Amino acid sequence: MKKQLLPMLLLVMLLGTMVVPAYAVDGGIINANMTNKPEIYNEYAQILEIRDATPDKLQKMGLTEQDVNAFEQNFKDSLLTRALQSEERLEALGYSSEEIAIFQKYAEGAELTSVELLAISGTCTGEISRHTFTDRTVSFSYSWTWDKCPLTTTTDAAATRWIGYDVNGYSIGLTRANRVARIYYYKGQTYDHSTYATFQEKLDANTESALIPVYKVGAVPADDMYAKSGSIMITASLESGVTNSIYYVQVAGIYGHNELGISTPSLSISAPMAVSISYTTIGVNNIAGRQAIINASGCRYV
Repeated sequence: MKKQLLPMLLLVMLLGTMVVPAYAVDGGIINANMTNKPEIYNEYAQILEIRDATPDKLQKMGLTEQDVNAFEQNFKDSLLTRALQSEERLEALGYSSEEIAIFQKYAEGAELTSVELLAISGTCTGEISRHTFTDRTVSFSYSWTWDKCPLTTTTDAAATRWIGYDVNGYSIGLTRANRVARIYYYKGQTYDHSTYATFQEKLDANTESALIPVYKVGAVPADDMYAKSGSIMITASLESGVTNSIYYVQVAGIYGHNELGISTPSLSISAPMAVSISYTTIGVNNIAGRQAIINASGCRYV
């Protein structure tokens, strides 16, 4: 039991200074301008979790002992590669002076504590937001944010899937009318520019996935940039001929972190009437996942 609690306890210690708004809302409904505590993923906390997982838990996660060893070795390799970078490049990747000092300590051969490893690992959060809602059209977004550049920088992906329901709880044809995916690149903790992400095609009419190039090399180390945040915004409408009105929409969002960089993340879609999605490519970790109910009152996480 102590081993299973260790990753979460250490992560709480690290993130204890984060300000997360808390609201008392009747019926658990969250106003469109409110959010609750986001899903939190930390690269090293994930290593601790899978390292200490039982065989049964690993099987449920779809992982083998070989997978665990591969993830752990990749983390160690990525950590050393990052530690050997110049101070200017580490600053460009979003690290504070204290975190850079930890990297320098590691580069000199020192063994780091779990708290130090958590501090210099990337932490990612995910959120779903409602923007507009009528009985015929709804717009929402899934967004993700890293606190600093993740250790593994290949091509990641983010996805969202939605299903509309009428007042009787029957699913109704709610297809995408518009889609926009943006990636926000930063130098350090300073915004530099944004780009449109490339969507992956040939998915269901109610599913979208976009590719995220995580890292951009600058002319000099201080000009390196990373994809700190981004979002997929969807406007979905009832199909022509549907007479029922939208009562609520179930929405899911996921971020696929490509830790091994073997291939481009590939999305797996659940049964037609289920909203769950995940990336099934070997080496891609599904993180910062959210599911929410969106209706006329706002957005409620489930």
